[in-house]
Amino acid sequence: MNPANGGGSSFNGSGNSFPINGTGTLSYFQLGYLLKNNLLGEMGTLQPYVASQIASLDLLNDTMTMYEFGMNWLIKGHATKVSLNYQSRPVFNFNNTNDLVSTDRRGMTVLQLQVSI
Repeated sequence: MNPANGGGSSFNGSGNSFPINGTGTLSYFQLGYLLKNNLLGEMGTLQPYVASQIASLDLLNDTMTMYEFGMNWLIKGHATKVSLNYQSRPVFNFNNTNDLVSTDRRGMTVLQLQVSI
């Protein structure tokens, strides 16, 4: 995301933003499952997860649906964690009748490392 180049070419704006709140109804769901301790021996265990945000906002003509899924690799409990996550989010634009509709989807993959000392 480069904030120096302005708002971008869609209603979402620049970067990885998307409409996540406003007047209307919003639901967020998250489900994770911790697999067997020491599944990978001395290397720890895995925790897959999925999440979704669904919003029916007054400003948008289409329902905003974001989903993501990923895997946490827990090493020595939560002392060290590697996470790989994929997120799919909608892109909203004005159509020819000036309504905000979902015109595309964009994806984002994030790899994170967390170390506790």
